[in-house]
Amino acid sequence: MKQLSSFEGHGLFIKRFDLRLLLILTLIVFAFGSIAVAQEATIVGTVTDTTGAAVPNASITITNTDTGIARTISTGDDGQYVVPELHIGHYVIRAQATGFKAGERKDLVLQVGDRTRVDFSLQVGDTKETITVEGNAVAVQTDSSEVSSMVTSKQLSDLPTNGRTLYNLYALTPGAVSLQGDNISPTAVSGDNNVSINGGRIGHNLLLIDGGENLDRGGSQASVAPSLESIGEFRMNTSNYGAEYGMAGATTITQVVKSGTKDFHGTLWYAFRNEALNANDYFNNLTGQPRSRYRFNTITGTLGGPLFIPGVYDRKRSKLFFFFSYDNEPNTVPQGLNEFQMPTALERSSDFSQSFFPGTTQQIPVYNPLTNQQYPGNVVDPGQIVPTMQKFLNWFPSPNFTDTAVSHGFYNYVLPAVTDTPVHQVSLRLDYAPSDKWRIFGRWQRGFFGIRGVDGFAIYAGWNGPQSVDSGSDRIEVIGPGEPAVKRSARPALTAKSAVRYASTSDSGWANEKILSPRIR
Repeated sequence: MKQLSSFEGHGLFIKRFDLRLLLILTLIVFAFGSIAVAQEATIVGTVTDTTGAAVPNASITITNTDTGIARTISTGDDGQYVVPELHIGHYVIRAQATGFKAGERKDLVLQVGDRTRVDFSLQVGDTKETITVEGNAVAVQTDSSEVSSMVTSKQLSDLPTNGRTLYNLYALTPGAVSLQGDNISPTAVSGDNNVSINGGRIGHNLLLIDGGENLDRGGSQASVAPSLESIGEFRMNTSNYGAEYGMAGATTITQVVKSGTKDFHGTLWYAFRNEALNANDYFNNLTGQPRSRYRFNTITGTLGGPLFIPGVYDRKRSKLFFFFSYDNEPNTVPQGLNEFQMPTALERSSDFSQSFFPGTTQQIPVYNPLTNQQYPGNVVDPGQIVPTMQKFLNWFPSPNFTDTAVSHGFYNYVLPAVTDTPVHQVSLRLDYAPSDKWRIFGRWQRGFFGIRGVDGFAIYAGWNGPQSVDSGSDRIEVIGPGEPAVKRSARPALTAKSAVRYASTSDSGWANEKILSPRIR
C-alpha cells in the first residue's frame, strides 16, 4: 500500500475541504436563492485569420492580473466567443490556434456592467510566437445600446463629497438634477439620494449592490448605505439598458464592493471637519447666535489580499481573497435654526395683557372657563392658577430673542438645532475560485446609525428622543461551468445567487402632552 507523504496528505485534505466547502455554499445558495441582476462584465469577440475567415476552436485564455485567476474557453464554429461573469479588474486575453501565431491583448480594464469586444486577427506562423497589443484604446460601444456613465474607484477616492456619501456623486451623471440638502450626514442606512436623472422620478430609480436589489420598497431610499471606501465603482444606467435591469422606471445604479487581490493592500486615514473652519449661517448672524457645531471625526480602515497557508494551501495566491473595511464616524451635524414662542415673564405671572397675535397689535383674549367671560385686563385670577402647572411652566426657557422687527411676533426663542449621528460600518467580502470553472463570492455587511436629538431644550411637540437603526446586507453567489461556456450563445449552466438585507429600528422619546387650564380662543 502506498503511504502518503506529509505534503500529499495536506493536499488530499485541502482537496476534500474545497469540495465540501463548494457543496455547502451551493446548498445554501439554492436554499435561499433569489433573482439578482448581473453586476459583472462580459467580453465578446471574434477570432479570424488575416483574410477575415473565422478560426473555429481557437483557445481563448482570460487572466485577471489582479488575482491570477484564469479562464480558458474555445471559439465556436463561427469563430465567436462570449465570456460572461467576469469580475471588474485588469485582464490579459490570449488567443491561440494550431498553425497561427498567438495573439495577446494586455492592459484591458473591465468595469461594472461592461460588454467589451476584443477581436483577434491571427497570422499564420509558429504557435510559440506571440503578437501583443497593449493599451486600452477607447472604442465606440457597438455591442450594447445602453446609455450610462461610470464613477471609478479613483473618483470615489479623490473627489470631495458633502457628508462623505457616494450619493453626492450621482449628480456627476449627464442629465442629473440634485435635490439633496445642504447638510448631509453620513449614514449606514437610507441616506439622501434625492437625485433625478433625465427628469425621472427619484422613487423610480433602482439601487443595486453586487447585483442584488438594495432598495427600501417602503420608500425610495437604500436599504443599506455602503461605506464610501468599500465601494469599488458604480455605473449609472440612464436609458436603453438591457432587460436584466427591468425593475426600474428611471435610472439603475449598480454598485460593486471592492475585492481582495493576490497582493495585500490597506488604507488607514482620518477625516476631520469642524465649525471653526466654517463661516456662520445667515440666520444665526441675524439672530445673534454663534456657529453651530458641525464636526466629523472619521476613522476608516481597509485591508484586502489573499488567504493562503505558505507551503500548504494556495501557494500561488490565486484562489481565496478577502476585503475588509471599517468606519467609525462620531458625527455632529447642524439642522438649522429652530424658532419657538416661549412664555414671557408676564405670562408666567398670569398676565396676558401684552400677548398679541403674531404680526398684529390685536390682543389674544383669555377666557375664564367657569364663566366663559374674558378676564378683566386679560389677567388670570391668581387663585385659579394650579401650583403644579405653574412649576411645569417654569421648565420652559425664557425668551432669548425679542427683536420683533425680525420675528414679527411669530417667535421669541431661537435654538440652533444640532444632531449627533454616530455611524459604525463593517464590510467583509470573500472571493473563492476553486477551479477555472467555478467562482464563489460572499459579502457580509453590517451598519449602525444613531440619532441623538438636539442640543439644549427639545420642546416642540412630536420630537422623538434617541433613535438607532441597525442595517445588514448579506450576499452569496455561485457561478459554475456551462456547456461549452464559450460559444456564442453559451451561458453558465449554474448561476445561483442569494441576497438578504434587513433594517431594524429602535427609538425612545416623548411627545409633549397638551394640558389646558385657562382657555384661549
